[in-house]
Amino acid sequence: VSNLAAAESGSRLRQEALGLYREVYDHYRTHNGPDNPLTMSYAGNLAMCLMYKPCTVIDCQEAAQLWQAVHDHRAKARGEQHNSTIDAAYWQGQALSWSGQHAAAVPLLQKALAHRQQQLGPRHEDTVLAETALHSATRALLEGNSGEAAASSTTGKAAARQRKKQPGDGASTSAAAAD
Repeated sequence: VSNLAAAESGSRLRQEALGLYREVYDHYRTHNGPDNPLTMSYAGNLAMCLMYKPCTVIDCQEAAQLWQAVHDHRAKARGEQHNSTIDAAYWQGQALSWSGQHAAAVPLLQKALAHRQQQLGPRHEDTVLAETALHSATRALLEGNSGEAAASSTTGKAAARQRKKQPGDGASTSAAAAD
């Protein structure tokens, strides 16, 4: 079911894909528990589908909560500086920024940028994407922009590149939350 939802999340059938992601996530949460690695993987998948454009502020708020759970799980299992933990912080920061919670987003995006600069270098695509996300969140915070503006102004091209990354690649803005 999850692979079908992944295939559909980029199409006009987004609502159906969200329903499938929710079904799988709820199943794993109910049967395997909220801290199970597979449950957390599906939490990240659902969060990414929620963030797929067009997304609402409410979608991004829900995604931010899911990313927080994924981040906490990964930090406990792998440590705060593990690449997958940083990826979860990055995506949580993006979701917070897109929902207008820029003050909460900035520290997470700063953390992701610093890690990527150190691990990947300043010219790597993922570093540039993190820098752009931080710049956007900081600018929106200073200008007092709402989440609706932030959610609608993010370029689909950059978001699509980020979502195409494969789970477990460790040093990317991985769209999936594989543990």
